[in-house]
Amino acid sequence: MRRAVFIGLWAALAVGCDGDGSSGAADGRVDTRVDGGGERVDAGSADRGAETDGARADAMVAPDGGAVEGSAEAFLTRLPGLWSGPATNTPLGAFAVMNMDVRAADARTLFSRFDLDVDDGLRFAFAVETVEGAPTLVFRNGGYFLGLLRDTRTVLVERAGDGWTFCHRERTCDYLRAVWTFEGDDRLSLAVDVRGMRHLDWPARRLEERPLPGDFAPTPGPHDGPFPPLASIEAEVSWGEALDEATTVWLLVSTTACGLGGACTPARIMSAEAAAGATAVTLRIDQVHPGDYVLNAVLDRNHTFAMRLFPDSGDGLAGLDRQVEVAGETAVALPVVFDVP
Repeated sequence: MRRAVFIGLWAALAVGCDGDGSSGAADGRVDTRVDGGGERVDAGSADRGAETDGARADAMVAPDGGAVEGSAEAFLTRLPGLWSGPATNTPLGAFAVMNMDVRAADARTLFSRFDLDVDDGLRFAFAVETVEGAPTLVFRNGGYFLGLLRDTRTVLVERAGDGWTFCHRERTCDYLRAVWTFEGDDRLSLAVDVRGMRHLDWPARRLEERPLPGDFAPTPGPHDGPFPPLASIEAEVSWGEALDEATTVWLLVSTTACGLGGACTPARIMSAEAAAGATAVTLRIDQVHPGDYVLNAVLDRNHTFAMRLFPDSGDGLAGLDRQVEVAGETAVALPVVFDVP
């Protein structure tokens, strides 16, 4: 759960860049925010010159338009769920946990997002889009890296049994190949190669079900459409005494209670650093699926939460399974009320 996981995952999956993150500070308080909407930014990418140089039309891969109806429906039906697993073989090594809460964001799009802090995150989206006049299953991926937005679309080029292969359409599979393989009802793997070198292995288990709504259907949409609008959580975590040193604050968002034993799988995680002297920090999580959640926050005084994923002696706990209904812009105050003995 270290910040470096996002650097490695972004390098594995995303092309293109832009930036719209911001942060600020006030007396005794840290306010950490990011504009989390984020639209497609390939056209303004600093990497665009490299991408278009030599990417001739005859080198483009052909999307699997002919079989998209059956392939898309099968893939989109099997994927929803809260998936958790290690991210390995990234350019920066292996990382213990990556959780993706894949749900319907509207009647035709699946979406998930994984954040660690205000500057770093990874998001997946899946929908049928019209590519060169043909309905095509598209895997959209990217996210924020140091406050800069990356966003890439890959198209389905092959389905072989329980495996779906997505590739960069202009630069072909030789540049970017992502293979999703279902290995049972509640197991899958994602393997990503960039320029022929492995950049991510993600073997994951589905730990919670996420039923599709009754009106969900893979109806084709535009190839350059925006993400569906979703909700947000803005949580102010506060404590009584000013900090002696900079300290990380963690916000855990789950659909089940964690308890003191941490018996839950977070659907979303966010962290922010509170400066020395601070008495509160505001954490904002964008693009959250609306619904009922349980919130817990940890003031990581011992600086061990990232390694343990569990509060340590002396850490402050806020929320204590605070139940909240998230819809639209949802604000909540989480005072630290308990220190771990």
